[in-house]
Amino acid sequence: MALKELLTDLTCKNATAEGAKIRKLHDGQGLYLWVYEDGRKYWRLRYKIHDKEKSLSLGVYVYPVVGLKQARRVAQAERIKLSSNIDPSIDRQINKQKAKQAASNSFEAVAREWYKKQAHTWAESHVKDVLRRLEGNVFRI
Repeated sequence: MALKELLTDLTCKNATAEGAKIRKLHDGQGLYLWVYEDGRKYWRLRYKIHDKEKSLSLGVYVYPVVGLKQARRVAQAERIKLSSNIDPSIDRQINKQKAKQAASNSFEAVAREWYKKQAHTWAESHVKDVLRRLEGNVFRI
């Protein structure tokens, strides 16, 4: 039985769906490239955790920025999480939620909320000045 060949950058770059809606090009260890008939290409990782099979998007194939080498690095990082019994998709959701919460608690978000609450009590010229000063001097930093 012959070993499956791993993908090469050239194979990924020249891949087409060949009439099928989606074509999967497997690289090994769960990493594969989805190729759509319109030419779009996406890296995905198939993994199993808690007896469930899952799939995780690793990003868009953009040669040479997000090529095969970068996809393998990202896949390896996700496999390290799996070896620690961390589900990469749940970890990603938690990180997004933390980032969203951090952004909503940023100085700019709080200052804009304060501005909206105070604006109706100020003269129109002062409203414009305060916003201009906040955007020009504070939020840019």
